[in-house]
Amino acid sequence: MALNTLITVDTEKGPFEWKLFPLPAPPSPTPPTSRLDSSPRPEHSTPVPRIVAPLDVTTLHGWTDQHKLMLTTVYRAIDGQRSIEAIKREMPLRPEVTEEALRVLLALKLITIT
Repeated sequence: MALNTLITVDTEKGPFEWKLFPLPAPPSPTPPTSRLDSSPRPEHSTPVPRIVAPLDVTTLHGWTDQHKLMLTTVYRAIDGQRSIEAIKREMPLRPEVTEEALRVLLALKLITIT
């Protein structure tokens, strides 16, 4: 939606109280090694995500139910034992969708990757 449209709606129908939230970091072609590699590991193993905070989908204002379900599904699959690759294989979602959900959860600081 264009900024001018928002200003017009706010002027004609408002004023509204605006609360802006930063968007999660966009996906990158290659995950940054500084976040994913905290200890030396064999090259064939992949990082293991761990939950560090609860997921509360009610705080995800403006997110579609489909996105909330995707995040919840991936979040619940994280057990601190399975690697990213194992989670991607076991999810009912496409691997790239699962990976994107993991990136969002990481950006929201709900998980860490070790």
